[in-house]
Amino acid sequence: MKSRIVFDFDNTLFSSRSLLKAMAEAYRKFGIDEKLFFDKYYESRKMSEYYKPYLHLRLLKESVKGFSLKEFKKELEGVLSRCSDFLYPDVIPFLQEFSSSTDLYLVSFGQRWFQKKKIDECKIERYFKKIYITRDSSKVSVLRKIFKKGIDIFFVDDSEEVLREVKKAYPSVITVKIEREDFHRRGSRVEEEKNQIDYIVKSLNELRNIVMKS
Repeated sequence: MKSRIVFDFDNTLFSSRSLLKAMAEAYRKFGIDEKLFFDKYYESRKMSEYYKPYLHLRLLKESVKGFSLKEFKKELEGVLSRCSDFLYPDVIPFLQEFSSSTDLYLVSFGQRWFQKKKIDECKIERYFKKIYITRDSSKVSVLRKIFKKGIDIFFVDDSEEVLREVKKAYPSVITVKIEREDFHRRGSRVEEEKNQIDYIVKSLNELRNIVMKS
């Protein structure tokens, strides 16, 4: 039976930082500098469990005059149409190599329409057996649908917290923490993490070596 690899999306396959930088650049035309853009981004993040772009835009609109929210949303649509540019360069080669020999799953946490739009624009759906968008930040409820005894299951995420929850619920799952170059650490490493995270990689090329040896 095929092994399974479960991928997170943001900061694992997709550079959220690159998307935000592109948005910041696009909104300069409205008189919004980078500092204001990111100040309002972090303000919006404090108001919700996950990023809500329209909330972010409303906060930006309150800071500048002469523009409508409709104009702001249209600008966002333009940036999102370029989402494939924000995939990490090792993603497509990895998916192409493993999609036929391995069951690949994508599990993304966040606002459904926004996550779906990013994934759709990246045009990677055909590589995955199933794509899940969830509001369960631990992703364990989704993993229940994917887990199967007796086969190798890799769970790849940039979040230490998610990987700890996954390992706690399913000890046999092989947890892989990916730390991209533009990665911003969530939380801090603790001693118990040595037993929760099986591998730490910087790229999918490193992941490839791990999967091939399993």
